[in-house]
Amino acid sequence: MKILQIVPLVAFLLLASCKKDDNSEAIESIAGHWHVLSFEPDNSSEIALIAKDVITQLEQLGCDPIEFSFKTDGKASSTNRLSLLNATTNEGMTEVDCVWEGGFRSGTFDFDYATLTLNFDDETLIYKAALEGEFLTILMDDMVLNGETVSGKLFFKRETGD
Repeated sequence: MKILQIVPLVAFLLLASCKKDDNSEAIESIAGHWHVLSFEPDNSSEIALIAKDVITQLEQLGCDPIEFSFKTDGKASSTNRLSLLNATTNEGMTEVDCVWEGGFRSGTFDFDYATLTLNFDDETLIYKAALEGEFLTILMDDMVLNGETVSGKLFFKRETGD
């Protein structure tokens, strides 16, 4: 009779350990430093198109408005300077200056190949995310530029040291 009580417990422990192994693999796969490459807004509002232009311009200048670092021990850091920028549009051209300081946060993260969870002291952020080789895409609905919220898909590239 005791064997009937032990079998479900052993099965649960095996399933739980397999899930943890899968998660460890996902965490290792995302480990590294990620730089934003581009932004695909989910609408064509003026601020969304400005955000797309801003991220493209800053990436070309080597200024990273959004970056992530993930460690295999579950620690994470994030820099998001987009909300610190002041972008203007003159005669159809977007103008923005790089901001080199601010927007840094650290905490922990979890990743399961479909969901990225960032745990900071003051909040937890959950995003749909996908990893394809050296590229990471994150669906964000809480980016802020010029005081307005923008949403869409961010594309990141892993820093390789080259």
